[in-house]
Amino acid sequence: MSLLADQLSTVTVQAQSQDKTVRAELTYDHGLRVKLKPDCLAGHSTQSLARSIDSALYRVLNGFQNASDFKMNRLMAADERDALRESEVGRRMKPFIEAKDKVKAAATSPSQTIKIAWNGKVTATTVHMKALKTDETRVAEEIRAAFTAAMSTYADTISKLYTRLVDDEFRVNGARHGN
Repeated sequence: MSLLADQLSTVTVQAQSQDKTVRAELTYDHGLRVKLKPDCLAGHSTQSLARSIDSALYRVLNGFQNASDFKMNRLMAADERDALRESEVGRRMKPFIEAKDKVKAAATSPSQTIKIAWNGKVTATTVHMKALKTDETRVAEEIRAAFTAAMSTYADTISKLYTRLVDDEFRVNGARHGN
């Protein structure tokens, strides 16, 4: 496990939607956990539930990113990060860093009731009417499944992008530059 992964394994972030009907918890080791307020589906439309899901996910993802940034800053001083960005490695990483910000991924839950699109920062959730006719525990499981699948697709795409833009560049040009 990397130093950053070791640091992140201790992070747990909890958040809830603005209307307090969707609660989310995110950990490095266990991923996303979701709970819906009992009997909240009766007061939601598909659009309002989607907004609540997005609100909770945005808050938990933002909190986790802030914790990750904090942990990274503890591992590497600002001048070290600046030196890395200005190094040959940093310059070769720049196209990857810029390209990864444009990556999007989406996935649908097993019962096709929740679809989550994710770009690494924000989610866009679509809720099918069938979700409102089931129970809160099942909807929470569907949210987790859709989010986990979208995150997996996102990670796979990022990995392939890294291989194409960074690994291949190092293999092809690294020896020529004495690296």
